[in-house]
Amino acid sequence: MKTETTSPPDATRSRRRRKHARAADLRVAALALFAEKGFDATRTEEIAARAGVAKGTLYLYYPSKEMLLQAAVVSPSLAALGKLHSLAGRDGTRAEALHRMLSDIWTHLQDETVGSVLKLAVAEARRFPDIMDVWLHRVMAPVRSLIVELVLQGMDRGEFRKMDADVVAHSLLLPMLVLCFRRSAMDTGAPASRCPDDDFIPLHVGLVLQGLCREPQE
Repeated sequence: MKTETTSPPDATRSRRRRKHARAADLRVAALALFAEKGFDATRTEEIAARAGVAKGTLYLYYPSKEMLLQAAVVSPSLAALGKLHSLAGRDGTRAEALHRMLSDIWTHLQDETVGSVLKLAVAEARRFPDIMDVWLHRVMAPVRSLIVELVLQGMDRGEFRKMDADVVAHSLLLPMLVLCFRRSAMDTGAPASRCPDDDFIPLHVGLVLQGLCREPQE
């Protein structure tokens, strides 16, 4: 009589963790090499070696180098989106929630990995024009939607003046993106600005929120 064997739950979970870890290692290795050498100059053997896996294993996760490129560009920021949702859901005023979220967004955008993404997107823009579109659509669009949602909540609660929520979101996010591109992808070695980015962004966010919030007598 044939007996069926099943893997213990702990063993199954362990295999899943290893599988996710290998995929993450491949994305990290690919992003680093793409940023260092460029897409064309990077060989899949190099990516696999840096990730500590066999070349055949790479193709089990990503059938093409182009698919790995897209995953490497998007994945570092997707993990941060869940944290933003938790920041938005905390108690307090909507202005406080926006301030927490924008501080976290700015911290994330300054991360070295995000810098590599932006540098890669600029370097490969001609051959892969969709790279930046994918990052903006899958990462920044949900962030913008979350900001719009908080702004609308603040208006409904009477905390904020009535304004175009989309324009407010763009006003808050665009300076961050411009500065990140300048830092990570367009650095020419020119002298630093007299106004450091780390001073400018909090001041900018504070001014926008100050203009957004209603005065007590309004």
